[in-house]
Parts: sequence; structure tokens; C-alpha cells
Amino acid sequence: MDRDELLNELRDIETQLRASDVIQFVKQQAVSLRAQFAADLATLSASIGVIENARLADIASRLDALSGALKDGIKDLQESLDALDRTIAVFTSIGTVVGLAAKVAGLAAG
Repeated sequence: MDRDELLNELRDIETQLRASDVIQFVKQQAVSLRAQFAADLATLSASIGVIENARLADIASRLDALSGALKDGIKDLQESLDALDRTIAVFTSIGTVVGLAAKVAGLAAG
């Protein structure tokens, strides 16, 4: 997965997480889960910004190391979003993808 593919995937995930059905689902959850969702969404948005501004040469080799985990995390999150009835699975998947995106962003920034 190269930088542009990663950005496209992360932007798609961000768009899906901001969809009205997801927002309605999150609103029905406990306050702690809503707060975690908001924090994860903010981290995802910030990570996308950092990755967008990173030079490809600076992150290409580092991105390769995380590529498999990112693809798996994005696939798991997509499956969870497709079946919003599994609350914990959705929030766990969001956290995994956001954590990996933040790692890439950290590598890009540093």
C-alpha cells in the first residue's frame, strides 16, 4: 500500500464514520464510548492531515512495514461498519485503524 492508497482508504473510512447512520449508532452508546469515538475520529482526521503533508520518500519504507496491519485493520473496520450491531467490534476496529494511522503520521512527522 503506498501513501496515496493509504490516504484514499483513510479518507473513505473517515467519510463512513461521519455518515448519519454511524452517528446515530454512536449517539445510542454510553458516554465513554461516545467520547472515545470522538477522540478516535479527531485522531484519524489529524493523522490524515499529517500523512497528506508528508513527503513520500520520507515514509515509503516505514509505510511498507505497517501496510499489512493497516490493510487488515481497515478490512476489519469495514466489516464492522457493515454490521453496526456489534458495538464492541466497531469501537475496537476504529481504535485499531486510528492507532495505526497515528503511527504512520508519527513516522511521517518525525
